[in-house]
Amino acid sequence: MNLKYIYLIFLLTVSNISLTEKIYIAYNKNTSNGYFEGLISTFNEKAKKSHWNIHIVPNEYFNSNSFNDEEYHSQLSVFFNNQTRNQFDLVIFENSYLTNFSDHLQNLKLYISKENINKYLTETGRKISTFNNHIYILPLYLDYGVLYSNKEYLNKYSKKIPETWDELIKTVRQISEEEKNNIIGYGGLMPIDDEASTCSLYEFLYSFRDNKNDDIPSFRSNNAKDSLEKLKKIKSEISTDEIFQLNSNELFNYMDEQEKENNNDKTILFIKNWYKKGYENKYFISRLPGKKKGISASSISGYSIGMSKYINNSEIKKMAGKIIDFFISDEIQMQFAISHSIISGSDNIYYNETFCNITEVKDICDIYRNSQPVIRPYNKTDTYNKYSSNIRYYLNEYIYNNETTIDAERTLEKIDDILKVYIIEFKSSIGNYSVMATIITICIILILYLLIFNYKWGKKFIFLSKTYWFVYLIGIILMMCYLTFNIGILTLFKCHVKVLVLSVGFTLTSTLQCIKLIANTPSRSNIVLTFQRNISLFLSLALWIDILLCTFLIFSDYKNVIFYKEDDINFQRCEFPSIFSKLILICLILYKLLILIIHFLHIYMEWNDIFLKIDIRLLFYSDIFVLIFGIMFIIVSYTFKTNLTMYYSSKNIIVFGYCIINLCFNFLSRFFVSSSFYEKNNINVKKYAYTFNEINETNKNEIIDSNYKSNESLNQKLTGLKNKMRNYHYGSTIITNIPNQNDKQNDKQNDKQNNNQNNNQNKNQNNNQNNNQNQNQNENQNENHNENQNENRNENQNENQNENRNENQNENQNENQNENQNENQNENQNENQNENQNENQNENQNENQNKNQNENQNENQNKNQNENQNENQNENQNENSSEIAINLGISNK
Repeated sequence: MNLKYIYLIFLLTVSNISLTEKIYIAYNKNTSNGYFEGLISTFNEKAKKSHWNIHIVPNEYFNSNSFNDEEYHSQLSVFFNNQTRNQFDLVIFENSYLTNFSDHLQNLKLYISKENINKYLTETGRKISTFNNHIYILPLYLDYGVLYSNKEYLNKYSKKIPETWDELIKTVRQISEEEKNNIIGYGGLMPIDDEASTCSLYEFLYSFRDNKNDDIPSFRSNNAKDSLEKLKKIKSEISTDEIFQLNSNELFNYMDEQEKENNNDKTILFIKNWYKKGYENKYFISRLPGKKKGISASSISGYSIGMSKYINNSEIKKMAGKIIDFFISDEIQMQFAISHSIISGSDNIYYNETFCNITEVKDICDIYRNSQPVIRPYNKTDTYNKYSSNIRYYLNEYIYNNETTIDAERTLEKIDDILKVYIIEFKSSIGNYSVMATIITICIILILYLLIFNYKWGKKFIFLSKTYWFVYLIGIILMMCYLTFNIGILTLFKCHVKVLVLSVGFTLTSTLQCIKLIANTPSRSNIVLTFQRNISLFLSLALWIDILLCTFLIFSDYKNVIFYKEDDINFQRCEFPSIFSKLILICLILYKLLILIIHFLHIYMEWNDIFLKIDIRLLFYSDIFVLIFGIMFIIVSYTFKTNLTMYYSSKNIIVFGYCIINLCFNFLSRFFVSSSFYEKNNINVKKYAYTFNEINETNKNEIIDSNYKSNESLNQKLTGLKNKMRNYHYGSTIITNIPNQNDKQNDKQNDKQNNNQNNNQNKNQNNNQNNNQNQNQNENQNENHNENQNENRNENQNENQNENRNENQNENQNENQNENQNENQNENQNENQNENQNENQNENQNENQNKNQNENQNENQNKNQNENQNENQNENQNENSSEIAINLGISNK
């Protein structure tokens, strides 16, 4: 019976253990003085009694090894960045490392009630815990900087605790004179390579503000300059380099040695150090002095707890949140503030009168209520440790190098430049030139566009219609706006818009020209015809490709990165850190490069087109510059990225040059093209646009044999394409079909048959054909002459009307028009009559020659006809039979 009960108890115990969840926590046991162990032990006891089924287990690696503070945080960073990052659920670390670990932590607002967070955190505590508007940590305890004043000497000489730095210097001098220089006035806690030095600097700066509620003075202010000069004065006059460079533990050890008998060390009268219980008998503990009474400062350090975001189980996350709730409760914070003599991270308990009346914490309540805390700027940069190290470098150079020529003002400027992000301001030379260039260029563009509505100028802009010229100029204006986006604070919005305006601007300029060149190709292929009918559709498609790629960039890892440069200024620039964003950027560049390649190919093909002779050459020169500017833009993006002025001024100059070159070559230069070019080549300028109707008639014979092309090899296709492009370039008639052997035989047979038939024609047939041809030619010529007369009359009428209106405004327009019409008609009629007479003479001569030739040929044919008739008939029969056989064979295939 007893064995059954024992077995039942054993099963219940095992099942209870299996139901208990283990929460692993990482902390540095060498910095807690048993504080963290006490919290863990207290929670486990409470959880066991309350049957919470939660048990906190210290991480084995950190619990079994001994690290100093720097080593611990370095190892913690290794864990977070490797696959071992899921080996703990909760983590405790020093507050200043928040920015280093924030990417690995969970937002505590999701697992701790808003009421508890607001109750626990003060305004100062919220600054410690918040980064990027998320609360990642909650402070468990805080270290406050305080002033330790030697009770023995202050009481001996009836001196009060100093409230200002000048009072402190005066008190030290008075006591030192009485003690025969056996006194060291001040221990400043400014070790050469320790974070405490940065804390002391910020305390000194904060203590020199004018009013209690003011923010910390800027590094370039007079208050900051006065504070740094005062700090060096204190070190030089009432302290030594050796004492000033002692770290916190060394100062506490020095204070401990002072209490021993037979100690020959000099006594430090005032010491700045972190609050620590146990020195109340020997020292007054108070807040630090300030520039004037009522002003003080206290730097804050301490340890906080956070939750790892690599917890996969939602129940574990809730349990981890419950543990943090337990740690920050008033009951636990009061208990450990008393037992471990620390300053709690809780604001609520220090305004609890019952708690503050306890002897052990009375002085802590006074310090907490009267302190004026200052937060180091570790939330302003992702690399705070490097920033702090740079501060100490410049600070040590000024404080401890007595031979330095660098004054306080220059030192503070260097410190300010460590974090200060410089921008291109509107008032700067780059800003002024960029804005002025953009505005002036846009105004010039609008004025020039209005001029093309005048017939005198507009007839020179035949390459594009007025609508598409407007689109082209909009593209240039968009790219000009890029110059202004580099001015002022660089935001993510500006990063996205800069890429968009460059991409869309290129499409509205170069891509539009490329589409128009394809549409103007002297070919009757379906592709060309499709481009001719749908220019706006293809342009819209190109724009949508730009928008799509830029949208992908928006959703990729796209940042405005701050580049920190030692001994130089820092600035922001847009970066593509992820592989996906870089791939999108490469696709965008390759897409634009493909457009340029197609552009150059069509420029080559249409180089000798008489209608586009000027346009093609202008496009060629502008595209050369576009390619050069594009390469320069990419080079500048990767070569001058560490220099603010060179980086943005070079980019602005390149984009501005691109816009001006395109504007001058493709638009402005047309105003200086002579009108005689269009008149000489009889180019239709009424529509202000080149259309397919003016394509050379020699290309009407271009026929694509789909059956033949399908049987072509790749090399044959490439060869045919090269030949076609070469023929386009030289303006030759294109023959796309390459005959095979069967085709050659058929051609020979057809040639023989045609020759025989022509030889057998009689004289009357030749004469009739010649007469019919001559009659048709005369009719066509007369029709063309009449059409030319009508067109010339209309054009001359319009030109004369415009000229007479401008020159003779007061004269009667109707009379001048009639006179000019009559004169032009007479001139045109005389010219046409002369041309017709010459043509008729030439035609008559040709007819006579043809008649004589035909008569001679027919006589010879009649003589030989009888002799060759039989032979020709036999040959024709044989050839026809061969041709039928060949055709039957081809059809069977």
